[in-house]
Amino acid sequence: MEEDILILQNEAGKCEEDVYLLLHYICNTFTTAQTGHISDSDVGQLQTEDARNKWGKQFAESFLEEPLRDLDNLLSNLNKNIKEDNRIATDPFMRLLVEREASEEVNLDKLEDIPIVWRYKSPITLDHLKKTLEDHAQHSDFKILRMFLKEERHLKVIRSVPNIIKLQRLLISCYQDKLDGSDTFLIKEAIKKDPKSDLKELVNNFLEAWDCVREDIAAFTFPTPRGEVQLSNEECKKITMEDHIGYLLPTFQDRGLCSYALLYFLLQKQNTFLKEYCKERRCQYSDLPVVHLKDLTSLHLITFHPTTDILPLIMANCQYTFEIDKGTRQEYIFADLENQLIDRFLFSKSVISWSSLSEFPLMTYACERTNAIVFRELRKRVKQEPLASEVFKKIFDSESTYPDIKTSLKNLDIAISFLKSVGGDINMSLESYLSQTLQIQNPLPVLKVDQKYIN
Repeated sequence: MEEDILILQNEAGKCEEDVYLLLHYICNTFTTAQTGHISDSDVGQLQTEDARNKWGKQFAESFLEEPLRDLDNLLSNLNKNIKEDNRIATDPFMRLLVEREASEEVNLDKLEDIPIVWRYKSPITLDHLKKTLEDHAQHSDFKILRMFLKEERHLKVIRSVPNIIKLQRLLISCYQDKLDGSDTFLIKEAIKKDPKSDLKELVNNFLEAWDCVREDIAAFTFPTPRGEVQLSNEECKKITMEDHIGYLLPTFQDRGLCSYALLYFLLQKQNTFLKEYCKERRCQYSDLPVVHLKDLTSLHLITFHPTTDILPLIMANCQYTFEIDKGTRQEYIFADLENQLIDRFLFSKSVISWSSLSEFPLMTYACERTNAIVFRELRKRVKQEPLASEVFKKIFDSESTYPDIKTSLKNLDIAISFLKSVGGDINMSLESYLSQTLQIQNPLPVLKVDQKYIN
């Protein structure tokens, strides 16, 4: 109930007392009014989703649309009716409750002592600003301010990007090649294992960011090496400390897709917003500074906190006036507020770029560490020399027997394992490394297999 009241406060831009008064009015209306409307039997029983939707539409048309159309005048009249209710005059407690005791003198130097000053005070909030802008300003005005407020719930999460990347890299360094995809290792267990680090704070920051955008991520398409994918509604569930650590370890499939998707979504959100911002400002998107993903810092991002950064700006650009017996009035200086938002949070922000998806932090589980993956990574790190077709044919002809192939592959696997762990001399051939460093006798039955570089 309290959460529902809070939602109504934010949407209507009214104080708690006004929301309760509105609810009383609506309840009184549908319990006493005779609309004469007859619904189908299936609608009245609410047994199907379609029936429930029809009932909700009929209820809104009958009892909600009219009071919400002119809410300010309605609340003003209701408060006036309460004040003039003769039943209150005989009850001292009710007179005090609705503040009907008039002050004989009004001291302008001590307005804070007058109860009526604080009655039905509408709060200055981000939601109130949104509603006021929507109701009172022309839709062609303040386009950047409107765009900012519309995307605010996503933009505020961008400040978490550095912590998300830090968490991903920290977890990858701890669990790369050590975890199996089938392990039942929970997030809380990882935090308990390393209580002195800032892991808990980073995880909490990740979970808050995920909870803010997970519903929108469900409708977003993400690129992977195997094509574009989309998370299902089940995969976009709320993540808690009781869930598998895999939700925090970025991969292109399974649980880890959530972690990768969150980072990709936020990076794309900044780029998309800056593109729309340039369109409204009539400037070139290509002229904006560009930062590579690996060099990204908070300075390149649209970073702000709604409470500590945005709310002070709103209050600084709000004229809050009070008149005795007329109540309070709030007027926002939209033009100044828009300019300050641009200067503080949008000016000189960067477009984020990456040349390939491999530049994103990615987790590799122990079960995925096959020879094919190891060779692919070694190929990136080790200079490759082309092999002539004649040499290739000689090697293939020499390896015509299965025992030689098996021996070569076994020794090659041993060499790869050592190279991964301790490295080696870049000028030493593979055969020399096996025979001299690892002391394997006749490691490669075919001596033509001779790699110049091993590290």
